Amino acid sequence: MIPHAPNRTKILAEGVETNAEVTKIETVHNEEINGVNPRKISFRYEINGRTNLASMETLSVEETADWKPGQQIVVRYLGDAATIPSLEPVDFPWILFLLMPLFFGIFGAPFLIYCIIRARNKLKVMKFGIVKKARLLSLAPVTSFGISWFFKTRFEANYVFQNEKSSEVYGSSLTADLVLLNEKKKGDEIEILVLPNQEMKSLILDVPTLKRIQSVV
Repeated sequence: MIPHAPNRTKILAEGVETNAEVTKIETVHNEEINGVNPRKISFRYEINGRTNLASMETLSVEETADWKPGQQIVVRYLGDAATIPSLEPVDFPWILFLLMPLFFGIFGAPFLIYCIIRARNKLKVMKFGIVKKARLLSLAPVTSFGISWFFKTRFEANYVFQNEKSSEVYGSSLTADLVLLNEKKKGDEIEILVLPNQEMKSLILDVPTLKRIQSVV
């Protein structure tokens, strides 16, 4: 979309009025405002013997329904910018660009902190965790944010294992290991990594985790 909001007011106040010729009219199908697809009006006008080309997106769909290339219209120009005073422009929401950094600062920072803490805890388990046997309770699909694609599906493995006091401890871990998903079912024995003295922190020992361990240990 070609924004007109920043210049249009100044053009209307300080610009010069002149005649112009419509060269092209097209509907902007990839934009919709209040259920209306804007129309893009392209036109040309002369200034001191020089032909200038310009265009404008408008919501005045009914007013321009009968317009055709070659039609004469009145425009107002200032410098190299021009607009059609009789038509309603498509105003670009510039305020959104001002609010977007604030929005991501407020809502993105906690998420970023959470991801950093989670990554540090996972790295700690991989470096110092001990291998234990666990019993698989369930595998449930979980859709989460990914770097390689916007959304990726992984599985949350829920399991139970015994600690040093022979008490049952329940844990969960995310996995995308297709071998594990295809070969293991509820009740099967699996291997996990458990952080000593912090048994609530554990990871399922799948192929991706083994590869990461090799790179960090």
